[in-house]
This record gives sequence, C-alpha cells and structure tokens, in this order.
Amino acid sequence: MKILISILLFFSVILSWLYQKDQKVNFLYHLAESRITELTLDVPSEARPSDYFFITGNIEAKEKISDPLFLRPLKVLGVFRKIEMLQWNELRSEQDTTYTKVWSDEVINSTFFQKAQEYANPQLPLRSVEFYNGEVFIGPYKAKEVVRWSGIVANTLKLDAQKIRVSDKAIPTELRGMYRRIDDSYLYFERVSNQQNIGDLRISWQVFEEAQYSIIASLNKNLLIKIKAPDGSYFSLVKKDKHKMKETLNELKVAKSLRELLLL
Repeated sequence: MKILISILLFFSVILSWLYQKDQKVNFLYHLAESRITELTLDVPSEARPSDYFFITGNIEAKEKISDPLFLRPLKVLGVFRKIEMLQWNELRSEQDTTYTKVWSDEVINSTFFQKAQEYANPQLPLRSVEFYNGEVFIGPYKAKEVVRWSGIVANTLKLDAQKIRVSDKAIPTELRGMYRRIDDSYLYFERVSNQQNIGDLRISWQVFEEAQYSIIASLNKNLLIKIKAPDGSYFSLVKKDKHKMKETLNELKVAKSLRELLLL
C-alpha cells in the first residue's frame, strides 16, 4: 500500500510540474502574438493593467536598505540573509553509524539519531530572511515588484569591516557572547575563536544589485506589475542586460517546439 501511495504521489508531482510548464508555454505563445508597446524612460505612460509593455533600462534603488541586525545600509534592490548552523548529521550503513559535522540552513532533527543524547543538535536562533527595497525604479516607472520576479540576478556579497554593523541589542542573547570573524563572504559566530563547534553560526548575504534589464510586463499607473494571462495565472518576462523589443519578440516567435520554449 505504501508503494502504491508513493507511486501516486510521484505521478501527481510530475503532472503538476507538466501543468505549470504547459501554462508557461501557452503564455509565451500568447505573448508572442500580442500587441506590446515599448516604453520610453523619459515620458511616463498611462495604461490599463491589461496592456502589455516592453521596457529596457537600468533598475535603480533610490534609497539604501540593509539587514538591520548585521549590515550597514547598501544601495541595492534587495538583500537575502542566509543563516547556517554547524550541526551533526547521521550516516547509517549496514556496517555502522557515523556522525559528521555539516553546515545547514535548516535544523537537522537529531531526535531519532541512534545516539540522540550524545549528538544532539540545537535550535537555530535566527532564520534566513529577505529584505526588499520599496524605492526601486526603471526610468519613471516603479519596479519594487520586479525585484521578486524570476530573472533578477543575485550576487554573493563580499564582506569587510565597513559593511558589517552588528546590532548587539537586537541579536539573540546567545550570540552576544560569541566570537565574531569575517572570512570572505561569511560572518562567523563561534563559541571558541577559529574553531568549528556544533551550534556555531555562519551568515552570508545575496544582494540584488542595480543593473540593466529588459522586461515585458503590465502597468498599474506607474507601477510595473505581472501580466495576467488568459487562464488567470500571472507571468512576466525578465532578461538581464539591454535587449531590443523586436529581437526579444522574435525569440518567442521562432520557438516552435515545447523544448525550445522551456529553455527560455
């Protein structure tokens, strides 16, 4: 019975994936045949949310944002904090059971370890979190929603003392007495300096930096929003760097097979 349930779950996941891909294919076909207006960066255009627009230019942050617990303000579109903790991981084989230390951004449940008391994992004192800049523009158009869309590129933040500002009053109490050090793109919190012990933390950040993008989307007043497709789903097309509208639309029109469309 368990095998049958597993098989049914597997096929339901596959069907769901194919349905989502089919939605994307249908949307791209629809988009390729739709009337799309190219926006300029100097004169705002009033439009209905049902209209489609193409715009290319530099997405810029008008204000700075930060991770308020650890970073000084940065002129970026968004910041993603990733928290990892050094934990025990159990590996079982027919011969024996071994335990190794691994960095993980999720708590490894040690309750069911064979030696649960000896190799117990603590709880994460902090969680990974995203911060988005609300004052993001491409020309006269507000693009705060665009930062969350697929196609926007994130880069690892290289750390130095000038970027770090730990808020000692705001961080969890268990971190306040720990040693801190910066190593390339990680900020470490260690119980013993320069040693790796269970429960130690390392924090890294991905930043969405200002850059040139080409976007097909809708407008709500001067706010770029996703396009509502005929089936009720929402889509957008975001490409890094500057592209011409004609070239972008031609790429959609020449993609005639399902495989080609899924590679976009």
